[in-house]
Amino acid sequence: MKFSVFTVMTPEYSLAEIVKILSRLGYDGVEWRVQHVDTSYANEGPSYWRDNRCTIELETILEHAEEIRDLSIAAGLEICALSSYLLPHERERIEHVVQAAQIMGAPQVRITAPRYDRVRSYRDLFRETRAQLSRLQEMSRAYGVKIVVETHHRTIIPSASSAYRLVEGME
Repeated sequence: MKFSVFTVMTPEYSLAEIVKILSRLGYDGVEWRVQHVDTSYANEGPSYWRDNRCTIELETILEHAEEIRDLSIAAGLEICALSSYLLPHERERIEHVVQAAQIMGAPQVRITAPRYDRVRSYRDLFRETRAQLSRLQEMSRAYGVKIVVETHHRTIIPSASSAYRLVEGME
């Protein structure tokens, strides 16, 4: 069994600091949080969602992919995933993260399912998301990186069974 940490849990550390800490503590891997970093929250102090200093900037991920890979490898850590909050329709942005994952040697990229807020029909949103994921399969194959969807409350896939239905028949 291998152990890793999702860096959303470590908002007070920089990327360079967390790989040293994880290595020292005997972790095997790291799951990097990927998100746009809004610097206007920097004065608030570290927090999971707003001033998370252990986040890879979405907009510059490709520029820093080799550096982050080398940083992780030097600490003896596998990059088990790049975890974004991108939605299935954000194809171009997902492709940038998938390209970075390929460079970093990460086997998968995590994206998010659409929120279900009862404004739109669940069936329509589910069907549309399934079509978007189907189109993302080509990208996944081309780069050799899995694209996985997080189950989460308040989304169209709050359970394992709903997630299974969403991706049933896909590779």
